[in-house]
Amino acid sequence: QAFVMQAYLEPLFGNEQSATYYLSHAVQFLFRLRGNTGSHPVIARRAEHLRNLFWLCYTVDKDLALRMQQPPMINDRLCDLSVPVGYVQRLVEKHSSPFSSCQLFNGAVFPVDIRLSKFKSKVHTVLYSANGMRKSVPELLRDMRELDEELEDWRRSLPSEWKITMLFPNTQTLDGQCIELLMLRLHYHSCVTIIHQVSDRCKALVPYCHQLQGCLRTSITLSVEASRSILLYMESVGRVLPLDTFWYVISTR
Repeated sequence: QAFVMQAYLEPLFGNEQSATYYLSHAVQFLFRLRGNTGSHPVIARRAEHLRNLFWLCYTVDKDLALRMQQPPMINDRLCDLSVPVGYVQRLVEKHSSPFSSCQLFNGAVFPVDIRLSKFKSKVHTVLYSANGMRKSVPELLRDMRELDEELEDWRRSLPSEWKITMLFPNTQTLDGQCIELLMLRLHYHSCVTIIHQVSDRCKALVPYCHQLQGCLRTSITLSVEASRSILLYMESVGRVLPLDTFWYVISTR
């Protein structure tokens, strides 16, 4: 547990290398204890604790992989990635309470919605892995469109009162909402940015195709608007957000 918490805390202060060190040890121990599958013959309470630690590691791993542009440590194919029973309901109940405190180990909520962490893992595999780097521009545009649709399905599945919109209007007020929900908005816009930043590396490959250039301009616009929304969120609620939110400002282009 100490390795897990240290791996989670180090990125808050920009210590990615230290986070990678602690995360590697935490993942090693969790796999030995079968926290990645939940099949270890232990009492139910301990098994649940292991699974919560696993999801914390999974969340940190996928964020670090995208942040540092390196392969993730956790191979999804070796893990049981089924969402815990009742997770979505507990998530909604948790976020319905204004300024609720973060509860990492009760199975109710994690630093990031684990469904969004699973999506980030897919983004890395599809766009930023070795195979993703070899894809043609039409393939990348198709993948970005499909990822957009999947992310939009996730956004639409959330309660309407959470008001997670594609763009942040200047007139929107966020007073009285819990910190975790504010963070969820930042993670959503970060995902949009990460998807469409791929268009930057495509621009030089299609100098003479006006149709593809138009698609890329649209993609770049989405990336810029998502980054702008992040900055507006930070301006609106920056004083109540934890330190790791500053990464979203630094990581956008």
